[in-house]
Amino acid sequence: MSDTPDSGRRPPGDPDVLPPSAVRVELERIVASDAFRRSPRHRSFLRFVVEHKLVGQVGRLKEIVLAVAVFGRPQGRFDPQRDPIVRVEAGRLREKLARFYETEGGDSTVEIGIPKGGYVPTFARRSPTPAAGPCTTSIAVRCATR
Repeated sequence: MSDTPDSGRRPPGDPDVLPPSAVRVELERIVASDAFRRSPRHRSFLRFVVEHKLVGQVGRLKEIVLAVAVFGRPQGRFDPQRDPIVRVEAGRLREKLARFYETEGGDSTVEIGIPKGGYVPTFARRSPTPAAGPCTTSIAVRCATR
């Protein structure tokens, strides 16, 4: 097993490894944001996968487990071939996270992502994007003439 940020092992002093506390602060910031406030499904989904990754239980991040634990599908009767709920909501969650980091989360120094093809989140350091001032490109001409 390698000592990478995604391996679950944390080499002492590695500046590229995010401490769980930093990830949890970012998680709380995301779920409290306008983008997620009205979306209890996505808040639950994101919390579930992030917390399981942080405690080293990535083996539980499977479609059937998520369907039962997050989306309330009946245990033992969920058929992922007939019910795409997890895949559909994972795609929506990815889109919502992207929008968050383009807007409210633009100043974040931590990024939580859910790569396509799976449900195990990634945690990465990021450079904040400069906040747009009162003049955006769509109104720059009007702002320049003030």
